[in-house]
Amino acid sequence: GERFATLIRDARLAIACVAVFVVATFVVPIGRLDTGLGLLVDLAAMSLTLHCVFTSGSVVSRALGSNVPRWIGERSYGIYLYGLTVMQLVPLVTHLTLRYAAPLDILLTGAIVAASYRYVESPLRAHGRLMLARRAERRLPEVVLPVLGAQGE
Repeated sequence: GERFATLIRDARLAIACVAVFVVATFVVPIGRLDTGLGLLVDLAAMSLTLHCVFTSGSVVSRALGSNVPRWIGERSYGIYLYGLTVMQLVPLVTHLTLRYAAPLDILLTGAIVAASYRYVESPLRAHGRLMLARRAERRLPEVVLPVLGAQGE
C-alpha cells in the first residue's frame, strides 16, 4: 500500500523508466525486445504511467506535459497517417539507409503533419463545431401527440 505509493511517487523511479525507454529505443537492436528486456520495458511503461498519474508536479510529469509532447499528442493522428508513408518513401527516393534517412523522415513527417493540422484538420474541426452549434440552435416544432385512451377525443 503505502510503500508502493511512495515508490511510484519517487522521481528517481520515473527517470529510471525514461532511461529504460531510451536504451530500448536507441541502443537495443531491433527484434531483441522479445527477451526479458521487453518485460522490463512494459514494467517501466506501467510505472511511468502510474508516476505521472499520481505525481503531477514531478520533473518527469512536467516534462511529459510540456509543449513538445503536447504538440505531438495533438497531431498524433497525422503522425500515424503520414509517418509510415514518409518512412518508406524517403529511403526509396533518396537511396539512403534507414539510419541516415530517419532524421529526414522525422523532419519531413513533422512538416507534413504541421501543415495538415493547420490547413486541413483544424478547419474541419472548426466547421464541424459550427455545424453542431447551428443544429443545436434550430428548434424542432412542438408536436402534441394524442394520448391513447384520452377522454374527449
